[in-house]
Amino acid sequence: MYKVIMVMLLIVVFATGVSVAMADIASAPQTTQQLNAEVQEPISFPFPKAPVLTPEQESMLDKIVFSDKEVGDIIGKRDYVIIATGSWITQDNRDLIGGFIEILFNEPFKLDREWLDVHYEGDAKRGTADYIERTYRQELEVKKLNIRVDFAKQKVVDINALPFGQLPEDPPIAGGGEKGGVTSVSAISIPGGDMIVNFDFHSQSVSAGNADWPVTIIYGGDANVSNVKAMYWGGSGGTKYSNYNDDGGWEWDSDAGTKSTGITACHMRVYADNGNHSYNGTLGDYVWGTTHYDRYEGWPWPYDDEYGWSEDARAEILNRAQSQGHYTVQNYCWLANYLGNYWYGDHYYQCDGWASFVLM
Repeated sequence: MYKVIMVMLLIVVFATGVSVAMADIASAPQTTQQLNAEVQEPISFPFPKAPVLTPEQESMLDKIVFSDKEVGDIIGKRDYVIIATGSWITQDNRDLIGGFIEILFNEPFKLDREWLDVHYEGDAKRGTADYIERTYRQELEVKKLNIRVDFAKQKVVDINALPFGQLPEDPPIAGGGEKGGVTSVSAISIPGGDMIVNFDFHSQSVSAGNADWPVTIIYGGDANVSNVKAMYWGGSGGTKYSNYNDDGGWEWDSDAGTKSTGITACHMRVYADNGNHSYNGTLGDYVWGTTHYDRYEGWPWPYDDEYGWSEDARAEILNRAQSQGHYTVQNYCWLANYLGNYWYGDHYYQCDGWASFVLM
């Protein structure tokens, strides 16, 4: 699915009113106010407080969503239940953009149509109202819908059909090949003549089937793993591996990365010679990294772990570097790891094939 997750959403998951047997789904709440009237004790999650919807805003959200023609065409006469509703907020948790409703269908169904999508391009800051409205066509097997409304525009701007085991037809993939995940990895010469493999890996084996995420960013000048990570977050994830050649021989480095917290966590792994820094006359002291988001990781049913959006994660990382006074270049060098935009299982592959640059 061609989808970008752009902001932190304040999710309210309800302990009662959601645990409805599918046989009783027709009698389940089908408006935000009906759902909230049944709340007894919401599950709490460890992220900062943010603006919540007033009853008037909840009513407006319901009215806009359920009077929208696109939403109506998708729902049709299908049985569903609202499983979450909440605020669409800026990433700093200060300002309200709008609201969202997530619904769960009784039975999954296939649907080939144009989907509404919110997209952030170039230097646009994630988690703001500075987005582009666009559509894309894709056949999906739909189990859930996440629908976002921009209150200032008074309309639905995003309809996200979360994946349910259905692969998109003929997805663009690195190097071409059969429908699936990454099918091609390459050793690429970067500025200065050193070489890296353009993906990182689950283990110390260079193969497409073992690839994790594309390399999307290079830090140079006076960069090392420690000072790059110090600009970001304290968390980390699982350890992955990168293969490189900066002195005439191929070697491996490993890293668990730096990772934010929240519903959609930004995760970057940073690699270099001996886990410190590499060097050449063009880049100076440099490191390279892979970027992605981890969404709903570890959340209970009905939320499924989802991973990917490498370009959008990189945009957040570049914005953070810029905010700390670092010079950045969006499209610095070609790494031939173009993936396009597509779902494969619970991974959303998204890469334009370019590495960005940050001067330290």
